[in-house]
Amino acid sequence: MKGIIMKKILCSAAALLLAGIASAEIVVIQAEDAVVLGSNYVVVVDENIPSDAFNASFITSRYDRSSIWDVPYSPSDVAVYSVGDLTSNATYDVYARLHIGAGGYSDDSMLVATGFQTNTFTIQNGIAGWTGLDGAACTADGFHWVQMATALNAGDATNLVYGIAPREDGCEIDALAFVNAGLPVTDAMLNPSNSTVEVWAVGGIPEKSTATGTPLIEAYFLDGAGTVDASQIMMTLDGVNIADVTSSYTNFITTVSYTPAESLTLDSTHTALVVVATSPGSLLVTNSFSFYVGNPITYVDVTTNNTVMATTNDGPVEVGTAFITSTTNASTYWRARTDFGIITGTTNEPTSADCVPYAGGNSIYESLSTEDHQRLKTTAYVAETGNYRVYAYMWDNGSGWDLGAGLDDSTNALPAYTSSSTNAVALLEVGPDFWGTHTLYRVFLGTTEIADTNTPITVYLEDVPSSGDRTWIDGIGYQPVDATVPPQPTVSPDIMSVSVSEGSVTLVWASESIGTYTIMHKTNLNAAAWSPVKTGIAGGATTTMDSVPASGASLEFFMITGE
Repeated sequence: MKGIIMKKILCSAAALLLAGIASAEIVVIQAEDAVVLGSNYVVVVDENIPSDAFNASFITSRYDRSSIWDVPYSPSDVAVYSVGDLTSNATYDVYARLHIGAGGYSDDSMLVATGFQTNTFTIQNGIAGWTGLDGAACTADGFHWVQMATALNAGDATNLVYGIAPREDGCEIDALAFVNAGLPVTDAMLNPSNSTVEVWAVGGIPEKSTATGTPLIEAYFLDGAGTVDASQIMMTLDGVNIADVTSSYTNFITTVSYTPAESLTLDSTHTALVVVATSPGSLLVTNSFSFYVGNPITYVDVTTNNTVMATTNDGPVEVGTAFITSTTNASTYWRARTDFGIITGTTNEPTSADCVPYAGGNSIYESLSTEDHQRLKTTAYVAETGNYRVYAYMWDNGSGWDLGAGLDDSTNALPAYTSSSTNAVALLEVGPDFWGTHTLYRVFLGTTEIADTNTPITVYLEDVPSSGDRTWIDGIGYQPVDATVPPQPTVSPDIMSVSVSEGSVTLVWASESIGTYTIMHKTNLNAAAWSPVKTGIAGGATTTMDSVPASGASLEFFMITGE
């Protein structure tokens, strides 16, 4: 066996959702193309200095303003850039392509805006000691990409602008780049003058999906200096070759798209695989992902109308042990807040439009201390009998807030969930503000059967006092499923390692102990279907390891599916 290509398949209990990067954007702007270029900046046009500048032009400061620390010397010093329309509420990292002059640490600082649409700045100093994405020091000849700001929220993403300002007169700036936060950025990706041909697969998502089962299926590829060869694109959907795919190229991103002519099967996980080739170079790059098509999730806001004390009180929560509404922590009391969270009355899966912080009409329930707060019981009635997937919704500001939740009122602590839990899915972000950037997570709790519509779906909720972190509860959700479909794994069964020994291939993948897993393979990537090698493999709590015989072919391709 000469090689093994590893694939990963995600099985998600989330309706119409692919876990992965929902969008991939890189916007590169030449420094001299500011819509407003402050008077302290000068454009240097010299084809010999340096040779690798975009259009051989860059900007630098006329004067030293080293007494400045956090605000521009004057509004007229600011360079303002029009970034355009990015993805709403997505977060972006800002990179600058720069060079530090002969003055070294006396020439190496500038001011950068702390967000889009703002005149608030922060200083970046000591850049002379930084290393660029190309591995070279920022004082070395030529320009070098470095990260200047992280996780800036695009908000409504319409006509965004961003500003920088000078501080010392030896910092030469060639270009700026605005990149989806967390993308694996390299020098080749951001620098079109680099002759290296590279392509990175960064995920795919069926955006605009509906419960009718006709989602828009899209895969994204980050291009380096070369572009994807549009004549060499292959997509398979559930193992069947698709001929009528389309592709487009914008801002270093090649998007491969397909909309099925017929509805896909509901209550099923579907698998897409996209292979592209670069031109020149004929480097093959694969993007493999899956998505779940099913009925929509109904959201239920947690309120005192549907929430009571679990086991300890038959009435509303405010009877006996009241919610408090002030900021003062009252030991084991939950604090009811109306300044944050999903707008009361929301019944669909929440989106950014359903959260307007500090405007009133919201509700979350917050535990404020390490004390053990009372367990809550929230109920929701459904119109039809059958099986339902059940979810809880929690917030986290990036510091590890958690939630205890379950479908049974156990005498033990309920299962604890955080943003890093395998069945936690990030839905939307709000901020940043003085509390940080808040992210709403949906957590899959399990499946319950409702045999009588007079019997509600019941969810138990509590804090996790031993962690010392806050708990922000916002709601629960439920989703009807086919009664014949057993619960499926919610964790992405990514292949973590693969080894070959004495004719046997051993694979280790991320797993959980519900459902089963199947090892699939191909010996020809262009084959229409994957073939199962071993089925019915029980999953471990965190990882599973199993082995299959090697086929003996020169190339063998593997992926794991959850059932």
